[in-house]
Amino acid sequence: TVRACTQACGDLGIEFLTLYAFSSENWKRPKAEVSALMSLLERFLKSQTKEMLKSNVRLQAIGRLTDLPDRCQKALHESIEATAHNDGLTLILALNYGGREEIIDGIRSVLHHVQDGLLDIAMLDPQVFSKHLYTRYYPDPDLLIRTSGEMRISNFLLWQISYAEIVISDKFWPDFTRKEFFKAIEEYSASAAFSGPSSRIAFESRKTQTALLCVIPLQEQHASGPCYFSSAAHPQKARPSSTVSRSATWGTLRSQWHRLLITISCSIINANLARAPKSPLR
Repeated sequence: TVRACTQACGDLGIEFLTLYAFSSENWKRPKAEVSALMSLLERFLKSQTKEMLKSNVRLQAIGRLTDLPDRCQKALHESIEATAHNDGLTLILALNYGGREEIIDGIRSVLHHVQDGLLDIAMLDPQVFSKHLYTRYYPDPDLLIRTSGEMRISNFLLWQISYAEIVISDKFWPDFTRKEFFKAIEEYSASAAFSGPSSRIAFESRKTQTALLCVIPLQEQHASGPCYFSSAAHPQKARPSSTVSRSATWGTLRSQWHRLLITISCSIINANLARAPKSPLR
């Protein structure tokens, strides 16, 4: 499923894809199950790095990563470093991630900067606060795809999806194929085309970002602050975007929505587990 989605993103020229891989709340699951999920994550990273290199995919991660087992941190470091010079799709794994926790960590980071005299509290606004979140090096998503028919966000990118379109798929994550991905994009394009000027302006005003492809070690801003792999970002000029009609071909979609940013609320490491009646991992 991950491969199908990343390949589809590459075909459409999509620049960013975020996958909700492991929630900070998943630690409450039975110890044996958590251990199995960590092993699957490690196996995924080791087995898919060559494929990411071949597909020109750059791997990044967000969340409180230092709470992951050492072996997973090591595998994650190695995959990020190996793919650092790729300039195609940026695949962001949300690991040990929670939207509420991210906002709390952002507030702590702001207070830390204020106390150190690095930030005037009077200058605080949404743009400044966004620079204290895990995702400060990436643009906000334009589309949230929710699998398994669940009508909830599950504590995922609460700040970042304020203006994102939401597409709900009835398919469970293991059954979410390339075809289903294209269907979600088609639904999004139709909604974006007919949702009115304000939505189009909001979409077109977002700037794409590329990154200086270097790996920075795990960092902590404070004792319980956000931990992340990151690289210095350099904004580019916003690319022009156009309204897409319902009859647009995929070739047109590729040329017109090349800067679409997608986040999928699902689990990559649960894809190999038995299907459950409820959405996995949340």
